[in-house]
Amino acid sequence: MDENISKKIENFLFKKIELWFLLLIIILFIIFSLAVAVLVRQGIEGKTKVGNFSIQPITEPLVKFSRLPEKILKKTLKPDDLLIEDLWDEERKFSRENRGFYGEGEKSKYILLSRYSLQDQQSIIELVDLENFNSLHKWVPDMDKFNALIEDKSGKFENLERDHNKKRFRIFHPIMTQDGGIIFSDNYTQLIKIDHCSNLVWQNTDYLFHHTKEVDLEGNYWIPADQFSSDIKNFENFRMHNTLVKVNKDGKILFSKSLVELFIENNLEYHLHNQNNQSLSSDIFHLNDIEPTKIKSKFWNIGDLFISLRDLSMIIQYRPSTNEIINIIHGPFFNQHDVDVINDEEISIFNNNRKIYGLENVEIIIYNFNTKKFRKHLDSQLKEKNIKTTYEGLHTILPNFQTYVESNQDGIIISFDENEKEKWRFTNDDNEKKKLYAINWSRIMFDAQQLKKISKLEEIKLTKKCIN
Repeated sequence: MDENISKKIENFLFKKIELWFLLLIIILFIIFSLAVAVLVRQGIEGKTKVGNFSIQPITEPLVKFSRLPEKILKKTLKPDDLLIEDLWDEERKFSRENRGFYGEGEKSKYILLSRYSLQDQQSIIELVDLENFNSLHKWVPDMDKFNALIEDKSGKFENLERDHNKKRFRIFHPIMTQDGGIIFSDNYTQLIKIDHCSNLVWQNTDYLFHHTKEVDLEGNYWIPADQFSSDIKNFENFRMHNTLVKVNKDGKILFSKSLVELFIENNLEYHLHNQNNQSLSSDIFHLNDIEPTKIKSKFWNIGDLFISLRDLSMIIQYRPSTNEIINIIHGPFFNQHDVDVINDEEISIFNNNRKIYGLENVEIIIYNFNTKKFRKHLDSQLKEKNIKTTYEGLHTILPNFQTYVESNQDGIIISFDENEKEKWRFTNDDNEKKKLYAINWSRIMFDAQQLKKISKLEEIKLTKKCIN
């Protein structure tokens, strides 16, 4: 019996096939593969209708299936997102020179340093005195514990434990509060507040929060976020809606506005479509910074927002009080991150300078509203140091034009004095040879309000001891 079965299997496997039949099978397979590829692309781009017929029941499972190999690889290989790859040549590796802080200190300035710590095996936040580079306080949040408190792990939080566990969570652009706490998120996670002992105070799961956190004149926070559903006509099934969100000190949502909705309401819908009048992708804008204005100017009102949209290489000036886009700023910048107000007539832009034909040195572009002209700041210095970063990147220009530049793909922060000379730098390689770890958008603290927070933190530490 076993011998007969074996022979049958052998005959089946080695059966002669007509050439025409084999060619037919190959042609049908190619047609089927192309059809599946088209449907997957339609699903990814949110194009779920053919005429009046919805193809979403077909595209949705196909998109999920197409992402299965990636999910398996991520789960199996567990890549370390916090280890910066050796993307550059030997001359570009700042870690080969000096590790940690190096250079001349400066008085009355501090840095809220967010970085991956090899010692702690996770991202941490440190308050560092820039006069002597001493760490005054450290926050080490237990993200596994915080994530476990989120009950609904479906939808936007389905991969929370995998992608944003304690080891892989990046503490993005933390902001220090008056009570010594820290407000932060990773890119596309819940928004979190911890106290000075790193204990959870609250977390907001209304949106997926990401990129910058900036405080306005009223003490509220503006944070980029994503929502995954909408009732906007023709964008109902759009996967990601970049959203402007204002949050109060208790983590409650005070205001939110979808950028798709905002562009439509301001008769700017043409920015949402390509030449074939089809939505470009699920990430049209890539919102990465919301900068609230806090000084009076003839070019803007207090409370206006300057908003950086990377994938459109665009800065918009938005007035929430009237729901108007006041200005659209295009210029000599590409895939930019970070826009700042530096005085009553100028803004500065961190230009990643990622063009179609390749990546060039980062630039700091200053736009003058009075002259309507652009100029470069620290141009020769940034070229000389050959600073490049495909993604992220941050800068701060002080009133005297002392400047701080954070280059994430270099794992460095560099301070330039008012004479455009390098003053100090920080390289995050944790004394581990040839290994460079992530920096997560740190914050220079220098003005009266920020210094008051630091003084208050010292008082809190004396009266409220942390129990480890």
